[in-house]
Amino acid sequence: MCKYISILMISLFLCSTVSATELDVMVTQQQARLDAEIHVIRDVKSLRWGLGGFLCSFFALGASVAYAPTVPTANLMGKSPDYIISYTDAYRSAMKRKNITAASIGCLVNVSIITLWLLVSR
Repeated sequence: MCKYISILMISLFLCSTVSATELDVMVTQQQARLDAEIHVIRDVKSLRWGLGGFLCSFFALGASVAYAPTVPTANLMGKSPDYIISYTDAYRSAMKRKNITAASIGCLVNVSIITLWLLVSR
C-alpha cells in the first residue's frame, strides 16, 4: 500500500512540475505580447505612412501591405527563446496593422479630396 502511495505522490509531483513549466511559458509569451504592443505604440510612424498614403495613394497602401517591419534587437537582448518568438510575432503583426491603417486613412483622405474636387468642378 505504501508503495502505491509513493508512486501516486511522485506522479502528482511530476504532473504539477510540467504544468508549472507550461504555465511559465504562457506567462512569458503573454508578457512578450504586451511588451511588443507597448513598443509598437512608441515606435510606430503613423504620420509617415499616412502622409505616404495621402501623397502616393494606392502605391503607399500596397507598400504598407508588402512591408515587413523589423524588430529592434535591443528589445530582445537577454530574453528567452519563447519570449523572442512571441515578441517578434506580436511586434510585426501590430506594427503592420498600424502601418496599413495609417496608409489607408491617408489614401482615403486623398481619394475623398479628389472626388470632392471633381464633383465641385463640374
